[in-house]
Amino acid sequence: MAVKKKSVVVDPKVSTLLAEVLANPADDDARLVYADALIAAGDPRGEFIAVQVELAKRGDKTEKQDKKTKPLWDKFRELHSKHSGKWNKPVKQFGREARWWWHRGFLRAIEINTMDTDGAKWLADILAGEPVVDLSTGADKKQLDVPGIERVERLAIHDEKPAQAIAQAKRLVNIRELRIGTHVKDAGMLALVKPAALGKVTHLSLGAPGVKSAASLAKLAASPLGKRLEIFEWLREDVTPDVAKIVLAMPKLHTFVYSYGYADETRDVLAKKFGDRLVEEDEGGTDYIFEGVTGVSHRRLPYP
Repeated sequence: MAVKKKSVVVDPKVSTLLAEVLANPADDDARLVYADALIAAGDPRGEFIAVQVELAKRGDKTEKQDKKTKPLWDKFRELHSKHSGKWNKPVKQFGREARWWWHRGFLRAIEINTMDTDGAKWLADILAGEPVVDLSTGADKKQLDVPGIERVERLAIHDEKPAQAIAQAKRLVNIRELRIGTHVKDAGMLALVKPAALGKVTHLSLGAPGVKSAASLAKLAASPLGKRLEIFEWLREDVTPDVAKIVLAMPKLHTFVYSYGYADETRDVLAKKFGDRLVEEDEGGTDYIFEGVTGVSHRRLPYP
């Protein structure tokens, strides 16, 4: 005779506790209270959250760095092996190229490269239960305006007319690092001048922008966004004397990133201002779009 599985009864307060986590992504106490409720309900996700929060409190050190973390890592691997298939399922809808990273018991970062018509719904479902703060996606206007995207602090975007899609999005109110991969062009540069929603961006990366003149960059530099920038990446595009002059005049800029071979004419003058904060990107391919430039990007992804 088949044995019936015991049904899991979840305290109705659990949804309220999850809302607290989503509203306060940096608050470990909120995560642990939620974890306790899940553990009481027999949900293994609760123990997973507790384990990862403890690892984070210990500096996300590996077993080699701190042997005392071995029991935590053993439990992490056990839970991840048994249950990650279920927990990862919402992201897997985006196809084989989708990637994701767990931190402190929840999805911290996801990369979704599809423009599927159901993409906005899938993303909304994920953000309804996961405090994602690092998102890489295509220039889908619907995806950029789903509930929960307000929590995203690092946005990497690609595809056609990415800047225009960002400019029309109203919920991108907490973006600190904005990475636009390709095809910005002059119209896209001008589109970034006006959006009030980008009021917290201090790190801007433009890859292969394809501008015809420095005039559009000058307008961006003179905008509230340009005056606020602290880190600026001008990648896969020549740093001409006109571009260098504009960059040097940005009032709060302390770090400038360019691609190998694109600033031979202006590197010396840039080095006088930025010193060791003048960074040369030479990683190849298009990894700079999503991954960011080593030593400059705010991306922190310690877990698989």
